Amino acid sequence: MKIRNLRIFVFPTFNEFTIKKLGGITGYTPWHNTIFIHIYPYKKWQQTLKGVFLHELAHTQTKQFYGENKPIYKQLIHEGMAEVFRENFLKNSDA
Repeated sequence: MKIRNLRIFVFPTFNEFTIKKLGGITGYTPWHNTIFIHIYPYKKWQQTLKGVFLHELAHTQTKQFYGENKPIYKQLIHEGMAEVFRENFLKNSDA
């Protein structure tokens, strides 16, 4: 896989849901080749970061799924593809 011009922005988070339920890490891919990562160093956050990064990396490479007002089934397919990509690299890991 060739990835060029990948932009990664890292921000702190103090969101309680992210900290307690998501292991202190959340990610978002707003545009092609751009990843936002929000981190709170909480219980095993380094392992969680690997999974979030791989999931978001998959999103950066599937630009055909970007656009306004996409149907829910396309959103679900897009999320599923990102999870399969993540699982391919991180065996025995929870989503």
